[in-house]
Amino acid sequence: VESAGSDGVKLKITVDRARMETDAMMMAGSFDSDARNDDELLEFADVLEPMVGGSYTAELDADGKVIRVVGVDKLAEKMSAAGSGQVAAQLVQNMTNEQYRAALAESIFMLYPNRRVKVGDKWSRSLVRKAGPVGELNVKYDYQVKSIKKDRVVVSFAAQLSRASDTQADTGNPMIKSIDFKK
Repeated sequence: VESAGSDGVKLKITVDRARMETDAMMMAGSFDSDARNDDELLEFADVLEPMVGGSYTAELDADGKVIRVVGVDKLAEKMSAAGSGQVAAQLVQNMTNEQYRAALAESIFMLYPNRRVKVGDKWSRSLVRKAGPVGELNVKYDYQVKSIKKDRVVVSFAAQLSRASDTQADTGNPMIKSIDFKK
């Protein structure tokens, strides 16, 4: 928490792990920054690895609605410089889109259960997102309180994405099977 008041909060978010898996048309594979291996898709590694350790800031109003997301452009620049190809282009395009960034930040801040929590507590949230030519995606978030120390609560989360429909997008582009981002 960088600052907090009755009108809202300003939070610094740091990415400490990136994981992505795909199984579509002519591209299948995965990447996990915590479990590097010889079978990973290098296109994923090149573009996702620069995210790890990167930070951005989100400002929320008193109701928890995202007002502004700042600093994602720097992450996108690092990703763009490190990666090439369709995966890099799509991720960077999404990260530089203000509406996408706000929707992503909103999904992250869904983590608050609106109740008191203790270490070990778990809860889930789900939503449906429109994803351009890919169609609608179902997103399920699973949360768990890892630790509580004074005014700091560490919450881990995993996001699972799946297509709302198994039909192929009209564009014929490869589709992402799942993406997991954990914090």
